[in-house]
Amino acid sequence: MNNFALKYLIFLYVFFAHLPVSNAQMQYSVWSNNYIFLSSYLGYQSPERFTTVQFSLSTPQYSQSEWSLSVRLLNSIKLESGTNRIGKDFPAEKINLKWTGDNNDPFMRLQSIGSTLEPLVLPSSGEIFLINRSRTPINTNNRTSALYQLYSQMTIAQGRYLEDYLSPDPYTHVTYRFQLLYTLYDNQNRIIGTQIVNHSLQMPPKLTDGHLVDVEPDFSIAVDPRMDEVNLSFKNLTDYKQGVSVQIPSAFTVHANTDYEIRVKALESDMISPSGNVLPLSIIKVILQNETNSTGTTTPVSLSTSEQVVLRGTSKDKNIKRHTGVKYDVNIPNNILKDLTIGTYSVSILYQLMPL
Repeated sequence: MNNFALKYLIFLYVFFAHLPVSNAQMQYSVWSNNYIFLSSYLGYQSPERFTTVQFSLSTPQYSQSEWSLSVRLLNSIKLESGTNRIGKDFPAEKINLKWTGDNNDPFMRLQSIGSTLEPLVLPSSGEIFLINRSRTPINTNNRTSALYQLYSQMTIAQGRYLEDYLSPDPYTHVTYRFQLLYTLYDNQNRIIGTQIVNHSLQMPPKLTDGHLVDVEPDFSIAVDPRMDEVNLSFKNLTDYKQGVSVQIPSAFTVHANTDYEIRVKALESDMISPSGNVLPLSIIKVILQNETNSTGTTTPVSLSTSEQVVLRGTSKDKNIKRHTGVKYDVNIPNNILKDLTIGTYSVSILYQLMPL
């Protein structure tokens, strides 16, 4: 098997109905290289330390376990002035955020925190958790003080779509402005502190490298935006007895010049609610469904942290679009249902395309 994979991260939510912080002990702050200049159809990739999240502690008495960090787009990505070629805001879903490193303190490493190192799509509304219930507490580890920094990168997707967001005037630059709100939560999902980071995205009248984009690669997987955040709700007694499901037609579009596999796994060990309650991953079943031009074997699986093959597809022509639907089933066994705590539970799901 080739050492190659394309990955896409999904956030699944299940609903059950029923200002930088600064004190004498800990200071939380976020800052960024706010200016982005996008001049190529190949998109934009920032330096690896584009954004810094910092925790500064001055006493060993402070400790915060199972903390979380989210980011939210405060406003749509609008032009500073004038208009673009299609008269619309820049699409937030074309922007990815990715953790890239830390300041090498042995007591606050990205790996020990348990954060994903995969790119996360910036949603146009609502928050996305960059860190969800860290496995590493914020404390000095019995030292008199500590300074922790986490670094992230911003990427804007490549493609011909970018020309829609240029100025209709062949001599005019365009500038978009947007704000990101970073929120730090404690283990009870209470806000510890917030930080707003301003960004400016500038694009020239013409972009370069047009001949390098929209050339079909040997392997690619396109994910329908409906997959970015999938919601399932238990609303009545029938739902609790029979379970609920959601189906997303044409969730994936695959191009491949050989046979391939689609694999799935969860990035967290349980479904987690904001108050810290958990549900087992096994209540979620993932089912892929062959659609237009998609042939192969599909295997329903119960979600786990181990990679599982959900589709083994056949292909010899990368120019053929192969569409695959996704269905999620959630059923709660009686032994879990009797102790269920009402709330919203979420988990991050990673899909991978692997050539054979």
